[in-house]
Amino acid sequence: MTETSFIQKEQDEYKWLDWLPLLFITTGFVMAIFYYPSLPEKIPTHFNGRGVPDDWSGKHTLFILPVINVMLYGAIILVIKYVPLKYWNMPVKITAENAAVQYDLARNLVRMLNVIVSVCFCYITYGTIQVAFRKADTLSNMFLFIFLGAIGLLIVGYFIRAMKLK
Repeated sequence: MTETSFIQKEQDEYKWLDWLPLLFITTGFVMAIFYYPSLPEKIPTHFNGRGVPDDWSGKHTLFILPVINVMLYGAIILVIKYVPLKYWNMPVKITAENAAVQYDLARNLVRMLNVIVSVCFCYITYGTIQVAFRKADTLSNMFLFIFLGAIGLLIVGYFIRAMKLK
């Protein structure tokens, strides 16, 4: 199989990862819709690195988070489906022998990043609601660590597998 013949081939084994973020996007919208009527007029709209709210705005801004999540999801899905893989920046030289496995790894990396980002936005929506209701003072102290750690581990794991399978 040549590199160019593989470029448009779509992998089926992990396509379910394209749909998983929709669960978290839907959850974010459902939380926003459900809690909106009882939210105070001002809710936190920005948190510093320690999870402490440092900006507040009208409660309608709660819907910005799920909307951004949808836009990011859509952009990532468009990249996976329509940007030819020959334009992706790969950590190893692509040959006819390794194209299939390397492109599968790259697609799955982006799919998993989409899941992590969707979980992140869903959690921020939840945390914003909790802080708005004064059930919490901050987002979890571990949030940023877990989010960045998950992305870091995913990328490191991808590079290790890509180098092993080159």
